[in-house]
Amino acid sequence: MTNVETKNGNQLFHGDIFDVIQKEYESPEQGQFKRQIVELHSNAVAMLMRDYPTNTVYVTSEFRAGINKVIESIPAGKIDKGESPEEAMIREIKEETGFILDSASQIQKITTINSSEGFTNEKVTLFVVNDDFNIKTQHDPEFDHNEFITGKWVPFDQWYAKVMNSTESYSAPAVITALWAASH
Repeated sequence: MTNVETKNGNQLFHGDIFDVIQKEYESPEQGQFKRQIVELHSNAVAMLMRDYPTNTVYVTSEFRAGINKVIESIPAGKIDKGESPEEAMIREIKEETGFILDSASQIQKITTINSSEGFTNEKVTLFVVNDDFNIKTQHDPEFDHNEFITGKWVPFDQWYAKVMNSTESYSAPAVITALWAASH
């Protein structure tokens, strides 16, 4: 497909987190066609937190409405208006885990991915944070009013094996950060 031109869009739904837009396109190969797109109001961050002295990672459990169940994953959240991905990552770690990063924290931005480019514009920036979390004070998390998250430290090798070999599905950010951390 050489060129696709967006003709117009019509908002079908407006929500707190996303809108659904029906867009009309035209290309020389396909002529005119329509697609429904989920347009998020903000992008997101996800981060693998690794305690390097013990080689453990912080794993969260949270209900996910899209798959209608509680799953294990890594801390993640949306980027607030005016925030950089790095600022959002630091804030989300504090909100979801109670840890406050400082100058000793080794932060590695891995990449930014499209979560599912076939139907949404969401981009997720992925990080790995290496730190000695055992010497940090863990404050009470500051969850959003609709968040119910638990967390625990798990040996990285167990987390990696679980994510790579499970019959359960894991989020793309959890898989990508585990693969990246295993190779670095």
